[in-house]
Amino acid sequence: MAIAAGITLTVILERLFHAYQQKRRLWQITLAVSLITFLLLYPNFSGRFPTTDYRQSTASALYKFLQQQPKDTLVATLSDEADNIPTFAQRPILVGREYALPFHLGYYSQIRQRIIDLLHAQYSQDLTPAKQLIQKYGVDFWLIENTSFQVDYLIIKPWLKSFQPGFNEAISNLSQNKIPALATLTKNCSVLETENFILLKADCILEE
Repeated sequence: MAIAAGITLTVILERLFHAYQQKRRLWQITLAVSLITFLLLYPNFSGRFPTTDYRQSTASALYKFLQQQPKDTLVATLSDEADNIPTFAQRPILVGREYALPFHLGYYSQIRQRIIDLLHAQYSQDLTPAKQLIQKYGVDFWLIENTSFQVDYLIIKPWLKSFQPGFNEAISNLSQNKIPALATLTKNCSVLETENFILLKADCILEE
């Protein structure tokens, strides 16, 4: 009797095990089919797939123009576009927001001085600081935006606030409706104008 009971129990357990295995296999197949179906159909029902952070550039004409200049052509600008020029135009810049991070004291002190000089030169009523900056750093082109000489242009650039006294001086001059000397050269010294940008030739500024 004990042997028969053992055999019966073994048979029952074996059948239960096989049934469990079949159910488990069926569940795995069902899950796999559901997942594949979801992945295949999701792009058709989602208007945001694939989601990327790509942005369409509005400065392609600027990049193309700079690419035609000598490789050591140096561009001075306070525009956020400065961060893209080395990549897309493959030309060096004087300063840029992404390059103004204080990783190293010696490096940062030079970048800081450049930005202060650039702020002072761009918003001074006297053209002398602009000429001095061009000669000091060997600037070839000066990139400004159509809104560069408005107070809000600087206010929405919080990364510039730490560069004193240049930042406060620029805000003060613009708030008092003082016209920067550089703003008077946007026609005479322009070599490229786009919807958002005006590129000034440094040699022309020196001749004024």
